Amino acid sequence: MSTSHTTWPILLSIMNLPSWLCNKRKYIMLSTLVSGPKQPGDRIHVFLRPLIDDLQFLWKGVVVRDAVVNQHFTLHAMLMTTISNNLAHHNLSGQSKSKGQGCSHCLSETCSLWLQNLNKFAYMGHRRWLPRNHLYRSMDRQFDGTRESRNPPPHFSGTDVYRQDKDVTPVLGKRKRGDDHEGDNDDEGI
Repeated sequence: MSTSHTTWPILLSIMNLPSWLCNKRKYIMLSTLVSGPKQPGDRIHVFLRPLIDDLQFLWKGVVVRDAVVNQHFTLHAMLMTTISNNLAHHNLSGQSKSKGQGCSHCLSETCSLWLQNLNKFAYMGHRRWLPRNHLYRSMDRQFDGTRESRNPPPHFSGTDVYRQDKDVTPVLGKRKRGDDHEGDNDDEGI
């Protein structure tokens, strides 16, 4: 908390290897190292652009040679999943934890409550994932004073989230204080 330097490593792992080899050091590649006195903030796309270009190139396929069997084959690659801390999650997804939208599954339906004395958000509404007849759904005094009758939010694919401009609008590039034009930016986006 008191350090004045940040380092963000971006690692790539080969997932089509056997499970006991996937996370061995020799099969993990350091693709990008973002280092500096402050975190990159909304300018993370500047560091990710070369990686995204390479992944798009590999998605189309590249002819390579298999040294074991001495044959050529077409290699395809894709980004399967990402693991990030809360700060990186905010910068990559465009969700603002300062507005109480911290859940990557709930998106705009995130149930949050600002705790004035603790100066932070508490995320509520977890009982809606329980089965409809679960005992905890009807308990009100034991939780927040309400009975839970809602269904869980729908699950969206990455394409579905991208199409929902009203819910998640990525803001790329630095904005000046007081600038309320969330869709405007001065840099070319990803």
